[in-house]
Amino acid sequence: MSWLEILLTAAFSLGAVIWGACLCHQRGGWLLAGWNTMPREAKAQCDKAAVLRFHGRCVIGCGVGLIPLLCGSFAGQDALLCIGLGIVAAMVALSIAWPALHPEKYRKRG
Repeated sequence: MSWLEILLTAAFSLGAVIWGACLCHQRGGWLLAGWNTMPREAKAQCDKAAVLRFHGRCVIGCGVGLIPLLCGSFAGQDALLCIGLGIVAAMVALSIAWPALHPEKYRKRG
């Protein structure tokens, strides 16, 4: 791998991990797809801290999955590429399915 490929891998992975950490600390939620377009009534019923914490963890998982994905892509190693794709796909599927299966966990109590 060339230095440019290493730099791109580190930048994308580190960027995703940093954004995920910001989401876990309730910062940067305005970048989440669908949050800004959600009606105010629906936002009022959501536990914002729980939603951001969960999606932050998923974004961190995607950032970690980007490392083998990009390394495998640049180095031409199919096994490493598939591992990275599997991690990213699992995190994306989890971020969609888990809130749909457990909606009570992300609603405000009271």
